[in-house]
Amino acid sequence: MTVGEVDLEAGRRPLTLRSAIGWLVMIAAVVVVILVGNHHAHEIAHTLRTVSVWPVLGAAALHAITLALRSEAWRIGLRAVGASTLPLGAIHRANALAFLVGTVQGELSLPARVAALRRAEPDRAPTAVQTAMVDAPLALVEIAGLFAFAALWKPVLIVGTLAIAVALPVLARRVAPSRPEGSPLRGLMVASDLAALRRLVVVMAGVVLVSALRVWVILLAFHLHADVTSVAKVIAAVTVIGVFPIGIGTGPAATIASLSSGVSATTTDGIAFSAGLAISATSVLGVLIYAVLTWGWSARRLVVRRG
Repeated sequence: MTVGEVDLEAGRRPLTLRSAIGWLVMIAAVVVVILVGNHHAHEIAHTLRTVSVWPVLGAAALHAITLALRSEAWRIGLRAVGASTLPLGAIHRANALAFLVGTVQGELSLPARVAALRRAEPDRAPTAVQTAMVDAPLALVEIAGLFAFAALWKPVLIVGTLAIAVALPVLARRVAPSRPEGSPLRGLMVASDLAALRRLVVVMAGVVLVSALRVWVILLAFHLHADVTSVAKVIAAVTVIGVFPIGIGTGPAATIASLSSGVSATTTDGIAFSAGLAISATSVLGVLIYAVLTWGWSARRLVVRRG
């Protein structure tokens, strides 16, 4: 059984151990968010009343842009493993569905993406393995970009960027070409082609920079320090905490950890919590914007074609 098939079956089963743990962690995180929010309710309510809706909407739009860039990065990865005939619209529609599903439960994103592609393009859709294996190199390139940006706060973090920059192409050239079609390591093919890797780096750098701009807009909206160091600290915290399946708790946890803790705290827990809620809310809203625009554009093209 291939890795992709395992993932798909996990997505179809009513409840797996991994899924159960994910749900329990997410529910626990929601409970913690509610408890912390209740503890700082007065300060949070006052803070939210003073924030304009326009920066929040702008931050959501920026997140939608990062989703479009992620779809382009995913297309680059698919082309590198041989799935080069998919229409761009089909990729965006499938990813829009995957992002929507992922806001509820992250591990269901892959099965949703595979199912959407197979339904839209049954003859040209990539295999489940091809769909699954392109994520690893994309994630590594993004992590390298995040290390580079966070190095503006802690210069030593640039070591992470350099390590990935050196290791990824070498590993890809030695491992990926010799692997059979069904091997997840074939996903590294994108890093063995210099031109494809260059395009991927540019796209993922765009993801990191637009994400940083979104954090900067939110910090400004909440009248917080919005210098490069503060933005880098929040991004680093979101990246680390985002590894855990805590859903809406990621934003508040990251902003409290990075902005209101320790001797270098720049704000109170309540205000940091409010900004974190905005980060989580704009993530969900950005997914909705991306999905509406993607499916709306596809519907418009279909109507024009039929007319």
